[in-house]
Amino acid sequence: MIFVCALAYLTAFILTLWLNDRKSTAMTAALAEGCLFFFAAMAYFADYKSASESTEPLLLMISGAIGSLAWLSIRRRRGTREQRNCLYALVTTITLVMVTACFFGPSRSSTYFYRGNLRWTGPWRDPNQYGALMGVGIVLALGIAFLPVGVADSRGRFAKIRCARFGFGVAMAALLSIGIWHSYSRGAWLGALMGISYLAVKACSTRRVLLNFIRSYDWRYFLCISISVFVILGLRFRHSNSPVIKRLVSLIELNDFSSRNRLVAWDAQLQMMMEKPLLGFGWAKADLWYAEYYSSFKFGPTAGLRTNDYFALGTRLGIPAVCCLWASIWLVLKANTERHWDGRLPLHVGEEIGSLKTACISGAIVLAISFWFDGGLFKFATSALFWTLLNAGCVESKDK
Repeated sequence: MIFVCALAYLTAFILTLWLNDRKSTAMTAALAEGCLFFFAAMAYFADYKSASESTEPLLLMISGAIGSLAWLSIRRRRGTREQRNCLYALVTTITLVMVTACFFGPSRSSTYFYRGNLRWTGPWRDPNQYGALMGVGIVLALGIAFLPVGVADSRGRFAKIRCARFGFGVAMAALLSIGIWHSYSRGAWLGALMGISYLAVKACSTRRVLLNFIRSYDWRYFLCISISVFVILGLRFRHSNSPVIKRLVSLIELNDFSSRNRLVAWDAQLQMMMEKPLLGFGWAKADLWYAEYYSSFKFGPTAGLRTNDYFALGTRLGIPAVCCLWASIWLVLKANTERHWDGRLPLHVGEEIGSLKTACISGAIVLAISFWFDGGLFKFATSALFWTLLNAGCVESKDK
């Protein structure tokens, strides 16, 4: 019943968006999300008896409904200033919640260790999920820290606001960095790095000199150089006693069972997607087929199976569902290049909305990368936050 209600809500949301904002970029992103949820519902009702035993379709549908509710709560504000305030409240609330969760610290009952070092999990059971959420908090806090405000007046009001936001954001980011550091989650570290990079590139794009430099530079060479430097440093410090360095260079270690389990599971899931590329194996039967016919006996029947949610989604719903998910992310990223204000409003109001939307998208990038290495699309905390940030990042201003 809950699944049906969430599906009905999402259908009504897409129809409402189609009637009111048919030509908007948010509409195209919503259609891509709607196609994903359509595939999920079709697979659910096609094999209801088996699918009802799994919580994954229910969590995915409820998380999508929460994300659409966040979009509606922002979009239905009376004007751009109210939308700005709603976005700012959303980003600040999520940041404070993450800081509170960070202070839960290491759980003494946790069974997750890395070379004798306890991996923090906070209020969650998985240190990778904890690290991904801390990464989201970091990029949102930095988004608050560098949020633009208007030119200072005679009393320096805007200057005081800027200083307060900068101090708050940097302090929150520093506290959250402690949590993500002790999670020892490589996927969370990489996701946070990519989220911060996206935030920095969008911030630099407002300066014409830096924008021209970014556009003229061939980033393929930069990528090759970065990978080469990482490999060289990894080989140089592979015998270091630092657990963080050990964790980083374990990506190129042949004896690292975590990475090997992932590669073996990904190879098997790719074979499953090639076997049934259009509709997949269904919600509950994908794991059974994997354990029976595709798993490696050496690494166990389910080792590494839930680490890549994109492959997991492809084995359950088919490749078109994965393409719909990627399309929705791409459309939101594309929509963030548009202007967010017009001449009727002060410039800083539109800049604040643009910066807040960029911060939301940066947080969604952190989770999207974490889904590739550590999973989380079928876990309520990370999934609901992902759809909320993704939908908040594509809200269009009423005054455009």
